[in-house]
Amino acid sequence: MVGSKGANSITLTFSRTSAAWLGTVATLVVVAGGFYIHTHVPLLIHSEVQTQIAPVTERLVKVEVEIELLLRKNSAQAIAALPWAIRGASTDEDKLKIYLEFAAQTFKDAKEQSLYTNPDDVAQVGKAIIDVAKGARISVARDAALAAAIAYRSSLNVHEAPATPNARQVPLEDFWAIGTLRQIPGASTEAPTLWIVPERDPASPAALFTRMGEEATSENGPGFIILDAPGKELALDGSHLRRVIIRNAKIIYHGGSVELEGVYFLNCSFDIGKSDRGTKFESAVLLTPDVTFGS
Repeated sequence: MVGSKGANSITLTFSRTSAAWLGTVATLVVVAGGFYIHTHVPLLIHSEVQTQIAPVTERLVKVEVEIELLLRKNSAQAIAALPWAIRGASTDEDKLKIYLEFAAQTFKDAKEQSLYTNPDDVAQVGKAIIDVAKGARISVARDAALAAAIAYRSSLNVHEAPATPNARQVPLEDFWAIGTLRQIPGASTEAPTLWIVPERDPASPAALFTRMGEEATSENGPGFIILDAPGKELALDGSHLRRVIIRNAKIIYHGGSVELEGVYFLNCSFDIGKSDRGTKFESAVLLTPDVTFGS
């Protein structure tokens, strides 16, 4: 009896102890589980939701930019927004093509309407095009947008070129480059004219417009040379230009040797060959009104 009673007592004690231990473990599990659910599950849900809505958010941003650009078409604000739009579409060629076509038309319209905007904004658009638009599928749109940007930048240079009130016309027959000017089919047949500004700052070098390797050794020369060539093409390859203002011409550059020092292109269009030198020339024309460039 004594043994039986002791065994029951031991069993009861063990059962109570086990129950208490199990209860404690269960409580800890519940508490731990609750803590995990409370702290981790919301994070997991938040992460999953973020993953799901990210593409939607991106699309909404693109739509917002499209609407912004369309509402501000032909305005300085639209041009200022284009670099962000173009860079934001760098991984979506279809979207990028739309922005490039929009940029080309915007610059053409702005030039036709003589709209003035910040030249730095135009330069940033051009830089974005050069940096981002490199795919073969968008090459046509890229070239058109960049050409339009450079031509528009050239039209803005009218506001930044030096004043030349004392310029006087000189005979074009004496100018070697007359042989390099070619008539653009269907364009103006107005005769080109050549002007010089006699006065110059003694601290500045004389202007020149010659072939590379045929530069005059004399330091005497005009302050500026001005060529007005509407409806004409002017090839730069092989030329050395310093302190020259070129107006209303189509500039041809195929990536050959050239030396430009403080050259202004006013209301010019451009045909620039695809090459490393060509890309550098595009950047130079976009960035400053007075182009200094050497290949």
